[in-house]
Amino acid sequence: MARFRNIAGVAVLAVAIGLVAAGAARTVSLAAMLENWLLDLRIAVTAPEVPPDPRIGIVAITEDTLATLTYRHPVDRELLARLVRKADAAGAKAIGFDILFDQATEPEKDKAFEDAVRETAIPVFIAHADARDGLTDKQVEFLSNFAPRARRAYVNLIRDDRDGTVRATLAGREVDGEFRPGMAAALAGLEEPDQRQVIRLRRHEDGSLSPFPRYPAHAFHLLPDAWLKDRLLLVGADLPHEDRFATSFVAMHGLQEGTRAGVEIHAQSLADLIDGEPFARTGFAFDSVLAAVLALIGLVIGMASGRMIFKIAGAGVIVAALWAGGSWAVGEAGLVIPLVMPTVALAASTGLGAAIAGRRHRAEKRFIRDAMSRYVAETVVEDLQRNPDKLRLGGERRELTLIFTDIAGFTTTSEATPADVLVPILNDYLDGMSGIVMEHGGTVDKFIGDALVAIFGAPVDQPDHAARAVACARALDAFATGFIAD
Repeated sequence: MARFRNIAGVAVLAVAIGLVAAGAARTVSLAAMLENWLLDLRIAVTAPEVPPDPRIGIVAITEDTLATLTYRHPVDRELLARLVRKADAAGAKAIGFDILFDQATEPEKDKAFEDAVRETAIPVFIAHADARDGLTDKQVEFLSNFAPRARRAYVNLIRDDRDGTVRATLAGREVDGEFRPGMAAALAGLEEPDQRQVIRLRRHEDGSLSPFPRYPAHAFHLLPDAWLKDRLLLVGADLPHEDRFATSFVAMHGLQEGTRAGVEIHAQSLADLIDGEPFARTGFAFDSVLAAVLALIGLVIGMASGRMIFKIAGAGVIVAALWAGGSWAVGEAGLVIPLVMPTVALAASTGLGAAIAGRRHRAEKRFIRDAMSRYVAETVVEDLQRNPDKLRLGGERRELTLIFTDIAGFTTTSEATPADVLVPILNDYLDGMSGIVMEHGGTVDKFIGDALVAIFGAPVDQPDHAARAVACARALDAFATGFIAD
């Protein structure tokens, strides 16, 4: 039962550490930031290099585009109307505008865009937002009424509250009991995509960070139709200081290069959804089990016998396997496994296990000293503490020297002497005899009434056990003679 209780206690402790670790990964800012940085690094390192994507194209509104227009903002809607008509004529599959149409511009240009949307044969999706995104009621009303044939799609990028990095796009929202998709999900034709998706970034085969064909908006009408046929087109700004967001590429390529245009992030998310390859984060249950298993392993390693350096090495091997597996899971299986808190759980449990083992070892040493110091010489006790393996069960053949003592006539004397008088005298006698045995390095094996049995040569080896025993016997005889005389 004691063994079962110990095992159960270790298991409960491991589960508790696992739950704490999984919870801390979601509530402790430093842990979450480290986990996100490791995720970004894995995504950036494992980002596949692919040829230009033939399914998706970015229509970029650049500084060169704005230089051709009368004003920078809002974007000239006559230009956007020409984009819609060109995409329709070229046989594009759909077009999505990562541009917020939340206010009126020149009436004739607004009408030109609305007419182009109404008359086109291809699906047109326009950016949408609501009061949850900071828009006023007037802006929301204009958005809802503008370009009525166009389909509304949310263009929110999910920025991490701790570091501002974008790792996912908004899958969609429930509005009045109806699910309205995000831009990438709408263009991909998904009704209700997974809400926990993390963008799997891709690189161009030439090493650049965007694998999507990029067409300048101001020259879009000049492009060959064959370049646009059957493409999903995303229209948005690609400006140096506007609508740009840090991505996972920052971890490997730095802030300047890793910061990408919002329209490109939507294109990356769209490619993920088309391929069915977005990353999925593990949930709280999986994270807790993983941390608990590693905590259990750490406790076992820490509580095992052996030097601390070997325990640290063993834990290090487990950590290396965890991190290698986590990198493989991201690159090959599209699964984001946490690394930071499971590693902390393993390290903490290994240290805790070592502390428990150390406390147990010290308790055993105290027990050996307290139990054996009554019967064994101090030097022998110290030797056993340094070398506990000498206390082996099962026995062994060894040459020893034993001393047996006896008080002549003790039986007759004990029958004639009251117990309250005899016992204190006998205790003093045996205590003195035991002291002499231990002074000579012997071990008191047992007391049998008035007799004492002492061993020399065990439990530790004593090459001179015979000489020790002879000297001890002479000292015992002298003590006994003097004790009786007194």
